[in-house]
Amino acid sequence: HQGDAPVNGPHQGGLVDTISGEEWFLHFQDRGLYGRIVHMQPVTWKEDWPIVGINENQNGCGEPCIIHKRPDTGIYEEPCYLEASDDFENDKLNFMWQWLGNSKEEFYALKDKTLRLYCLNPSTKKEPILWENANVLTQKLVCPYFEAVSCFDIAALKENEQAGMVMMGGHYAYVGVRNQAGKKVFVYGESYDSDDGMKEKITILQELDRMDGKVYVKFRMEELNDKPVFFMDYSEDAETYMNVEMDFMPSDHTWVGAKIGLFANVLEESAKGGYADFDYIHVTAK
Repeated sequence: HQGDAPVNGPHQGGLVDTISGEEWFLHFQDRGLYGRIVHMQPVTWKEDWPIVGINENQNGCGEPCIIHKRPDTGIYEEPCYLEASDDFENDKLNFMWQWLGNSKEEFYALKDKTLRLYCLNPSTKKEPILWENANVLTQKLVCPYFEAVSCFDIAALKENEQAGMVMMGGHYAYVGVRNQAGKKVFVYGESYDSDDGMKEKITILQELDRMDGKVYVKFRMEELNDKPVFFMDYSEDAETYMNVEMDFMPSDHTWVGAKIGLFANVLEESAKGGYADFDYIHVTAK
């Protein structure tokens, strides 16, 4: 029973208890582009039947609550939050990351507080469609409205290689830097459906006046008329950002939802040997 709550009534999930004897029900809500969100509802018992949630109605059904006293676990714990930002200081990838496909050691290296992504095209297809590349490192969206900024070094990108940040869902869009015809350029890429399957349209945004150094890509999800609106920006100095003119909006893919990703790939069948070094991705709730 949902009642007046913005959360669907409990369905798939599980009953758990604490050391003090409290009982709770864990279940999920399908939030479209945000994927499946886990909720926790208090459970009480009446005539040997569980009442899940609060505000029991005349039919004996509870409804979900948004705010509630925390479970009594027997110990006090500071509030914790889902991780999204990463400065790549560990010798292993943090738990919020997942590759788009089966991972291989050759995809990356962690060293000197940077994430090095090697430019590969592990797809079986000749066209450089990111959706087909297992070596895209992704993480789920952890809050409805946010700002995500990545910083990466473009010096080691060789001809016909690129790197950047992508929003990946049923379709994807990205902003990155591509080494093309002896120049490095900011590009905007967006996938679309065709009779031959998914394709990718590329727009050159700006030519850089240098071949090395660090660049910055920013994603913003903001609220407009009670709905999310998505923006993409890029910068050469982390101070002046240029906005990408586009109509892309992240969407879900089956039940997974949209994900932010970092990538480095080659625009041909085989690798050239280049890479991009990512200093960080910083995600801030708005």
